[in-house]
Amino acid sequence: MLRITVRFPLGVYHAQSTADFATAEWPPHPVRLIAALTAAAHGRPAADLDAALHVVSLLAGAGPPLIVAPRAGQPDTADGRALVARLRGASRWAPRNHELGELRGGKGISPRDPGRSRAEVHKVGVAIGGMPIGFEWPDLTLEQHALEVLGELVEDLTVLGTSRSAALVSVDTAGPASGPQTVWALAGADGGEAVAQVRVATARTPADMDAWHARRSAPLRRDGTVAPAPYVPPVALGDEVSYIHGTDAAALRSDPFDPEWWGDMLIVAVDRDRSQDRPKAPAAFALGRATRKALLDTYGPEGTTEEAPAILRGRGGQPHAAFVPLSFVAEPESRDRERSGASGGASFADGHTLGVAVILPHPTRVPDVARQRLEVEVGLSRLLGLATQEAVAVRVPGVGPVWLRVPESRHVAMTLHEARYRQPSTHWSTVTPLVHSRYQPRKGEQALFEQIAAECSDVGLPAPARVAVRRGPRFRGAPGPIDGRALPDSWTGPLRGPQAHLDLWFDERVRGPVLLGRARHFGLGLCLPFNDEAPGRER
Repeated sequence: MLRITVRFPLGVYHAQSTADFATAEWPPHPVRLIAALTAAAHGRPAADLDAALHVVSLLAGAGPPLIVAPRAGQPDTADGRALVARLRGASRWAPRNHELGELRGGKGISPRDPGRSRAEVHKVGVAIGGMPIGFEWPDLTLEQHALEVLGELVEDLTVLGTSRSAALVSVDTAGPASGPQTVWALAGADGGEAVAQVRVATARTPADMDAWHARRSAPLRRDGTVAPAPYVPPVALGDEVSYIHGTDAAALRSDPFDPEWWGDMLIVAVDRDRSQDRPKAPAAFALGRATRKALLDTYGPEGTTEEAPAILRGRGGQPHAAFVPLSFVAEPESRDRERSGASGGASFADGHTLGVAVILPHPTRVPDVARQRLEVEVGLSRLLGLATQEAVAVRVPGVGPVWLRVPESRHVAMTLHEARYRQPSTHWSTVTPLVHSRYQPRKGEQALFEQIAAECSDVGLPAPARVAVRRGPRFRGAPGPIDGRALPDSWTGPLRGPQAHLDLWFDERVRGPVLLGRARHFGLGLCLPFNDEAPGRER
C-alpha cells in the first residue's frame, strides 16, 4: 500500500473546477498531484531526472487512487469534519492576452470596448483547515530505491492546486488502507448528483505534460514550423472518471430499476465554428431526423453489402437507434441561490444544441448490437470526416447546414456527459415535449394517467406513482410545442399527436435514459431528473 498525505498550512485548498470556473474543485484531482510531482522532478539535478520521472510514471500508471477527503458543501451546512465548506469570493475582471489575429489588419485594441478585452477571474476554494487529505493506492508497492526517490520529490513539492495552495506532503506505506466510509472511490453511473467528475492520470500523462510544456516554451504552427505567437493545441492531461464518497455510496439504494430498453450512447458535438447557424432546442426533432438521414447517406443502397446496419434502418416495432439532440438546459435554482450568485450557470441556459446522441437498443432487445455498433461507428467516422477528411454537413430544414465533430477531450460541457442522462432517479421531467402515442378515448385525470402509464410501458418502464402535466417546460432553455410545418411531409408522422410537458414520480429509482412518446426516436420526450423541491409550474 502506498499513501501520499497532503496538509494545507493556510487551511484552504485553492483550485477551480474544469466544468465551472466559478466553482471550487473537490475532491482534489489526482492529476494535480502528478503534475506537481512532474514539476518537482524537473527541478532536480540532471543526473537524478530519469529516476525521478520513472517514479512519477509508476504512480501515473498505477490507476485511479482512493482519495481520502471529506465531502464539501455550502458554508452554512459545513461542520469542518465530515463536511467542509466550499468558499467563493468576489470575482474580478483582468486584462487578457490578445491573439495575434486581433492585433493585425488594422483592428488594434479599442479602449471603447474594454469588456471584450477582459476575462472574469474567480476566487474559489475549499476550507480544509488542519485536516489532511490523502491519495492511496492499496495494491501499489514500490521498491526501496523508488520509495526513497519519491520521498525526496514530495519534499520539493510546495503547492497543490493553484500557487495559493501551499502544501506539506509526506509518503508512507504503513498501516491499512482507509475505511470505505472516509474515502472517495470509483463510481458507476448510479450515483446521481453525489458523483463527482475527477481527472486522474494515465501512463501517458507525464509525457503529455512534458510535450505541453515544450509547446508553450517553443510554440509551433500546425505544420510544425515555429509560430510568431503562442499556439498551444489542447492536450488531454489524464482521463475524467466518476468518483463518489463512501458515505454517499452507502446511502444509495442498490439496484435501481433498469428498463433495459436503451444501450450505448454515441455522443457527437455540434461544430459551432463551421455550422451556418447553431440549432436550438425547438429544432430538436428536425435535427434528429436530419442526422439520421445524413448518417444513412454514408452507406450504400439497401440490399447491398454496403447497406446500413439494421438498427439504423429499423422502423415501427423493430428495435432501432434513437437520434437525440442534446441542448443546454438547466433547472431554475431557488431565488436565494440566484441572489448569492451560486446558481451554477442555470441562468445562462439558452437552449442551444451542443451535440447529438445516437442511442442504440439494449443488448436484451438486439443480441448482436455490439457487432452493429461497429458498423454505426464506421458511418459516424464518415459523417465526421474522420475516414475521408471531408466531413458531411447535416442539412436541417429551417436551420441550414450543421457540422458535427468528436467532442473535445477537455472541458466537455455537462450537457454532453452521458452520466447526466443515465443517473437513476425517482422523479423525471421532460426536456422536449412528449408526443402521445395514442389519443385519449375518454377525458379525466384517470384517463390521462392510464395514457402516460402506457407510454412508460412502451419503453419498459413501470407505471409512475404520480404525474403532473405542466403549462411549460420545467427546465430553462427547453422548448415548448414543436412545430413541424417547415419540415417535409414525410418527416412529420411522429409529430401527429397531442404534445405535453410532464413531471413523473416513480416509487423506485429508474435508470435512464428516459425517452417517451411516439417521437422518442428523434429526441422528443427526452427526460432529465429534477430537484423535487425546485420551483415549477403545474396544472
